Amino acid sequence: QNNVKPHTYLAMHLFAETFGLTSASPFLHLEPHEFVNLPEWPALHKRIKNSGNPYDIGKRTAHGSSYRMGPRTFRDANIKQSKGRLRLNLKECAAFLNKFKTLFPEIVEWQESIEIAVRSTRRLENLFGYERRFERELTDSYIREAISWIPQSTVGCITHLGIRKARAAGLRVCSNKHDSYAVMCREDEAPDVARFIQDSMSVTLPGRDTSFTMKSEIQIGRNWKPASDKNPEGMKEWKN
Repeated sequence: QNNVKPHTYLAMHLFAETFGLTSASPFLHLEPHEFVNLPEWPALHKRIKNSGNPYDIGKRTAHGSSYRMGPRTFRDANIKQSKGRLRLNLKECAAFLNKFKTLFPEIVEWQESIEIAVRSTRRLENLFGYERRFERELTDSYIREAISWIPQSTVGCITHLGIRKARAAGLRVCSNKHDSYAVMCREDEAPDVARFIQDSMSVTLPGRDTSFTMKSEIQIGRNWKPASDKNPEGMKEWKN
């Protein structure tokens, strides 16, 4: 609703000094819907997004926390996913994960409610009402799998519904990546196809307190690699 992504908010708190924020900064004390109206926010937002490692760590911490990873698993996952580029010690991992819990206590509460539901009923439903039963031994890793199942399966359903709409409209779907899909089209058709894809992924879902619609981003290019100086015709973000 306020265009502040959780990992951006997290990175700002994790690396406040890097972004020139003192302990008295309003950005560290106000809620996102309050500080987005401050005149300094657009420049700070851009600085966070372009910060490289701090932004990347914020993103990885939010992702790992969503799976309720512990410090050791989080450390090992980062080493593997970054191909050895990002090496954090256990103290850093614990501090980053704890900061997420401090900033997002409602997510921790939700994760605990999922564990209780699985242990007591061994079943969950995603936001489309599809059911999954959990019949294996309830180990820590299996509980983490259960915690991730509702958002993961819901996103997968959104993508599949979008692909069905695209195929019904006669579009050439060429990729299904679980949380995204790609379409081949003529260059002059790209803006209309982009709008169609974005609309097809805009599904209103029931939340805990209110309904919500997850936002989606569109990229257009002549090949699937990101655009760069060496690949100027690669994928670039498209704005409607």
